[in-house]
Amino acid sequence: MNKRQEKMIRILHEENKWFTANELAKLLSVSNRTIRSDIDTINKTTTHKLIQSNLRNGYAIIEENYKQFRVEYQHTLSTSLDRNLFILKTLLLSRDSVFIPTLLGRLCISESTLDTHLKEIRKQLTRYQDIKLKKAANYLILLGPENEIRKLYKHLLIDETNQNFLNINELANLYQNFDLLKCKQELEALLEQQHYDINANALPSILLHISISIDRILSGKYIESIYSSSKLHDAVEYVIAKQFYERIAKLYQAQIVESEVIILALLLMGNSNTKVNETQIANYMPDGLLCSDIVSELIAFIYGHHGIDFSKDEDFRLGITLHLQSLIERSISQANTTNLYLQEIKRKFPLIFEVGVSAASFLSKRLHIEISEDEIGFITLHLGMAYEHTYHSQKIRTVWIYPLGENAFFHQRRKIETIFYEHIEIINVYAYFQEELILQDQPDLIVCSMPLRHKLSIPTVEISLLCSKDDEAKLFSTIHEIEKKRMQKTFHTNLNGLITEKHFYIHQNFDTPQEIISFMSLKLKEDGIVTDSFYDSVMQREALSPTSFNFNFATPHPIDSTCMQSAIAIMLLDKPVLWGSYEVQLVFLLAIDQPETINMKPFFDWVASLSEDYEKLSHLIASNSFEEFTSYLV
Repeated sequence: MNKRQEKMIRILHEENKWFTANELAKLLSVSNRTIRSDIDTINKTTTHKLIQSNLRNGYAIIEENYKQFRVEYQHTLSTSLDRNLFILKTLLLSRDSVFIPTLLGRLCISESTLDTHLKEIRKQLTRYQDIKLKKAANYLILLGPENEIRKLYKHLLIDETNQNFLNINELANLYQNFDLLKCKQELEALLEQQHYDINANALPSILLHISISIDRILSGKYIESIYSSSKLHDAVEYVIAKQFYERIAKLYQAQIVESEVIILALLLMGNSNTKVNETQIANYMPDGLLCSDIVSELIAFIYGHHGIDFSKDEDFRLGITLHLQSLIERSISQANTTNLYLQEIKRKFPLIFEVGVSAASFLSKRLHIEISEDEIGFITLHLGMAYEHTYHSQKIRTVWIYPLGENAFFHQRRKIETIFYEHIEIINVYAYFQEELILQDQPDLIVCSMPLRHKLSIPTVEISLLCSKDDEAKLFSTIHEIEKKRMQKTFHTNLNGLITEKHFYIHQNFDTPQEIISFMSLKLKEDGIVTDSFYDSVMQREALSPTSFNFNFATPHPIDSTCMQSAIAIMLLDKPVLWGSYEVQLVFLLAIDQPETINMKPFFDWVASLSEDYEKLSHLIASNSFEEFTSYLV
């Protein structure tokens, strides 16, 4: 099975929806005929038919057969990607080095082919700090800081389980030399014994950490030194972690490593439902500052750079203060946490994620700590909840025509406002339609409980007196259309003039994101739109978290104010480029001054919708001119 066919299976499985041949062809940059041929090949080469077809809907994965396919396919090592993963996993599980002749025999490849794989792996390792893959005589050795190697290990596990960490059994099945489910039972028994309440949502992340820790310890690899204090040794979390690793040592004849105990203790602290007070956390803070001081500075920073005011939101202030406490603890311990919802957050809330990146950058500089992409995702969750509460979207002003009077309308109104409270606001109820009254109200929507005809250009929905499920669906559909038109209007209003043919590049060929960003940045600089530091600022932003979205597009932009004018440059690539974890064929380079970021909300809302609208995305990628491309923008 080739790389394209693997990607097709991944798209169909991860999205779990029907795709037409045309949509798949545009996403994979091939013809419809190739798609049909690939699907035929896939179904013929798998034990059970993997992809079903339907004349009307197109193609979809058969989930029950996919599970069996995963089990069988993991043992074939038939593709370059499979072999790269196998080599990395072998290196991670070895005590010192891997004997090359044995590896060649297992993979059934020549040494020259192995060298090709090593070149690809070294390119993959550039995203990790100081990890080196060395070939010496007949041995391969993976060298680097243990915390970075564990970060690599974590990412491999994410790929292996397809981010299915809520299924603990699937994670446990990956390990042969210890029983993760047994380890989980031991930890839960200790937590119960100590009456220690942990955030249930954090358990998969903690088990992921434990699984990597135990596997590395059993391979003779562990973090040798870590920050500690006498107060930490008195904490209940330290007692739990110590007893846990003592039990693991007894079960698997392993060594008890103090640094691993400390890391787990701090990880438990960061995910406990027990609130940590500022006196306890003050021992970890620089310059004797309190977390509340840093949070006040952060709120002022967000307002100054993004125009978003969270100063009066006490829930946000408390939530981000508690999170900052656990973040500092994890930073000191170098205990990386895993955000299982990171890609979903980036995909559905791109604007707030950018504010999260900016906030994380501020905290990193202020506290002199590194903040990972996973941590940025958690910060974004706090920002997102506060943003929705403070800057909720404008509701649809609705007039209701109800012939039986408002008293009889009470129960129906309560039902409708309960179901549609996020979308509509009933501003008036009338017994009959009267044009001058309606015009005074300036509604966005008219709802009537009897047939109604009028000449006003206001969307009108008729629903029954009892408001059935069909009526609810009809009202949802109309609301969706109104909100879609609003987005189109604000999109065009805010982005008018930012997207021009001069900065639209089609049928381009590059090998790396850096080359693409460099080319587009230079063009913007030549036209006096950005400063000399624009490219470096964009690359700094990419280093914090790649701006690629699932399947085919990216939105790179600077982290600092480096623009003299605003513009959006666009590039369409003939062949996809690996950008972070995704292959990208469509690039939007945003040259927007940071104080204006909040005004880009319509664009980021559109980006969020684009990540789920494969029909539109496929049309954009397949465009052959600026006119064709802009016709599909909204």
